Amino acid sequence: DEKDVVKRQRLLDHSHGFNPLNQIRIIRSSPACGKSFVLMGYPMLHKLPAVVLTLAATVAYGQEIYSWKDASGGVHYSDMPPAEAKVRTLRKAPLAPEKAAAPADGRPAPPSLAERELAFKKRRASTAEAEEKANNERTATDARQKECSEAKAQLLAMQDGQRVARFAENGERVVMDDAEHEAEVERLSKYVARNCK
Repeated sequence: DEKDVVKRQRLLDHSHGFNPLNQIRIIRSSPACGKSFVLMGYPMLHKLPAVVLTLAATVAYGQEIYSWKDASGGVHYSDMPPAEAKVRTLRKAPLAPEKAAAPADGRPAPPSLAERELAFKKRRASTAEAEEKANNERTATDARQKECSEAKAQLLAMQDGQRVARFAENGERVVMDDAEHEAEVERLSKYVARNCK
């Protein structure tokens, strides 16, 4: 034992850089057979592979497994079948549990988890659809009100005798004559009467 202590002390006094992990390895006694030093500090680390495998098996249980042969005759297995090969289904995904029988006293059976989830998804989809419809109607109403206010303002200005110009095909600005002015007033009046109530 004294030789080991002296040897350990020499290693501790060594001139190399300070590394606490090396000192811990030196000072601690060697780990028991079958245990590693790294796991001594992390007791849950050795359970990680088992947890990962359990989770992977649970996810894989709910998937279908397919088998097919490629052009060279090699057999392949996957959860995604290729489009161009003849595929054989090895395991089908589990179906939703069957509906439980109604109790003997005549009360209806409570809905299964799958039925409740389906009802929830339907309610959520109908709520989202109603919100989208309301938003679209609100947007259309706002746009219609804006167009009406612009048409009313333009009609009022034209009825007060304000001259309006338009651009010709060549890009030249042309002021409307009396006939065009009256026609535009009539058109705006009809638009306002029809769309702006």
